[in-house]
Amino acid sequence: MMGWVDIARTCAAAACAALVATTAMAQDPVRIERIQAAFDAWTAEHAAKGTGAIAYEGDVIGTLDSGIDPATPIELASLSKAITGVCVRVLFEEGTLHYNDSTVTLLDRDPPATVGQLMTHSAGFADDVTQRAMPGWLGDPTHRAAEAADMLQGADGPPNTFIYNNANYALLALMIEKVTGTTYEEACRSRVLDPLGITTAKPSPQSGAFLSWGGWSMTSEDYARFHAHWFGATVPTGFDPRGQPNVDLGENVFYGTGTLFRSYNRRYNFWHHGSLCILDGLEVGAFAVTWEAKWTLVVGYDKCLPWDALFALDAALTEAVYGAIE
Repeated sequence: MMGWVDIARTCAAAACAALVATTAMAQDPVRIERIQAAFDAWTAEHAAKGTGAIAYEGDVIGTLDSGIDPATPIELASLSKAITGVCVRVLFEEGTLHYNDSTVTLLDRDPPATVGQLMTHSAGFADDVTQRAMPGWLGDPTHRAAEAADMLQGADGPPNTFIYNNANYALLALMIEKVTGTTYEEACRSRVLDPLGITTAKPSPQSGAFLSWGGWSMTSEDYARFHAHWFGATVPTGFDPRGQPNVDLGENVFYGTGTLFRSYNRRYNFWHHGSLCILDGLEVGAFAVTWEAKWTLVVGYDKCLPWDALFALDAALTEAVYGAIE
């Protein structure tokens, strides 16, 4: 399997940005129909069912139905990390949590890691202990961040080097709870989701144990509202992602605030894939992208698929939005 650095460098959401942007109106029904057709073709090719939402400059303008009702909440999997990352950013702006706060000073626990390192998967944790535990936690929505953190034995990889690891976001949840005096869910819901009128977000009944790193669920419409706002043009997480903790993956690709991003045309593109591949338990995927603070697409589907299929999804949706309309 490809490493996360390779994935970021080849991701079509970044590479396809060279396509000429359309000047058509956002509500162009032809473009919305093309997005639906592209998603239909992709799900059919992979014998999957899916749903999704389309937003333009923050407003949801359409939904996708490829066999799953758009009113059905989707498993966000690793798209959940963006909720945690944005929550940390808001707490930083409040002056409640600082990027150089560490697990030692806040939680009195080793191994030592700063908030900034955890946000960018650069704390040196190479062994993702959550992967072994997650199948046993499936079906119990009790957040297991503390248990995941307790399983860490130490930094076993090079520090300040990007190593994608769910345990980083489990530790961030504990730090959020420490400085707010409330649960991770309450702290982040009130700061990140409630202000946008998001009502369907909740810990997934199946994967809620992974909440801060992979266990949120909500409708694709609500996640599109989240993604379009927090990675749009009006808040620092969207217009200045380099001004908060981030790690350079090369070729103008960065990771920070729970998402991949790159600069393009004086703005940024943000994207992330999520997958839960627990055999005989839960096999789902999700994808979210916001291009240049304009178009946002969110899809969820009922399969665990290889990276080449995910790249194909990315490319198909990009072409549907930015390809020329005859």
